[in-house]
Amino acid sequence: PDLNDVREGVVAARIAGHAADVAKGLPQAVAQDLAMAKARKKLDWEAQMELAIDPQKARAIRNAKNKSTDEYCSMCGDYCAVKIIGEYLDDKKKKKSPQEVMQDLPYNLLNDAKNIGVETLNEDRKSHGVASRYLASRGISEDTIKFFDIGYDGNAAIQKSLMANYNKYRQLFPNNTEYIEKLYELGIVGKSSTPGQYYDVQYQRVIIPIKDKNGKTVAFGGRSLENNPRAKYLNTKTTELFKKAEILFNYDKAKYKCSAENEIILVEGYFDVVSAHEMGIDNVVGAMGVAVTDEHLELINEINDGRCTITLCFDNDTTGRAKMAENIERLMSMGYEVNVLDTSVLNKGKDMNDFLCAGVSKEQLKECKITAVEYLFRYSFEKLLNGKSQPSVDDVLNVYNEVFSINIVNNSLNEQRFIEYVTNNYGLTESKVKDII
Repeated sequence: PDLNDVREGVVAARIAGHAADVAKGLPQAVAQDLAMAKARKKLDWEAQMELAIDPQKARAIRNAKNKSTDEYCSMCGDYCAVKIIGEYLDDKKKKKSPQEVMQDLPYNLLNDAKNIGVETLNEDRKSHGVASRYLASRGISEDTIKFFDIGYDGNAAIQKSLMANYNKYRQLFPNNTEYIEKLYELGIVGKSSTPGQYYDVQYQRVIIPIKDKNGKTVAFGGRSLENNPRAKYLNTKTTELFKKAEILFNYDKAKYKCSAENEIILVEGYFDVVSAHEMGIDNVVGAMGVAVTDEHLELINEINDGRCTITLCFDNDTTGRAKMAENIERLMSMGYEVNVLDTSVLNKGKDMNDFLCAGVSKEQLKECKITAVEYLFRYSFEKLLNGKSQPSVDDVLNVYNEVFSINIVNNSLNEQRFIEYVTNNYGLTESKVKDII
């Protein structure tokens, strides 16, 4: 057999194994099939590719077909059952009322802005421009750029195009001024200090669309390409559609993979998520900060009826490590199973993009996973020792008292884990540690 024969055999074995796991009712296998069913219902082709047992072949078959639309599968065409049922049941096929048209308007304008950004980046790529070079320097491939609809707002392309686009929406606005005011309300343009003048909010930035849980664009995150920007990163302001505390970046795509793997990896920013995808990790969402809000948890609870494990992977810096410890206490007290990707052991930088550019593999990242309790041990010693290699008796007692003051941690099993952690990492005997605590 050649290499392809071996590969086909492995995939066939995986399919048979998965079928057996479903027949036995194993939760992870059932969750993966349920996630695939939901993706099929929504005609979410990218989610179906990611959930396939052989994503590479599934994507190749899909791309090879001469498809003109994403509204049906490439095999069945016009006779696709999902398409026929959708046409029968979907209210969107009916003529929309003026009220419905106005409700859709903000999403349509933001989608226009997204498409302009994508097209501008495509033009930039043809000339090997500054935006394309920047993304290449960050290790971001064309496939990943397309996956996230990454764009570029060079030379105020979004402002110029949308402000000149009034005729498309003139039936909804009595005049051009009110149309532009809507663009301002959505955070697409900003108001200049000169009355009646506007500016492009994401001028000269690589832009990443931020989408709600249904995949609709509601805002943008931008990374400046100017030499001395006032802000390197800039999110859309708070609007009627975008409240940062209520959105997890990439949740719309990641939720299926999170369901299949029963794990959601929580990172800080959108470039962390983009970099993780480039590394082949797709059950990742971004908090766009270091706070895990109640609204974030509501989204997480929609996955596997709230039984999804949360794995924290904030930046490997002072703030990120401290915030992971804070969030662990809160999340564990609420009943979540929590793990940590403690990337400090890699010595390859502080965030996902650093790891991507340093050649860290998906497997190496997975090896960084530890339980939340072990992270609390490690972080507390790290904080107290402050560079020292060996803790004193008082240090051990202080760490013990700090960690075990957390009610959810304070039990005999974790106490035994603490004893093992100290003996394995600092060479103290078990009896010595017991005497200390």
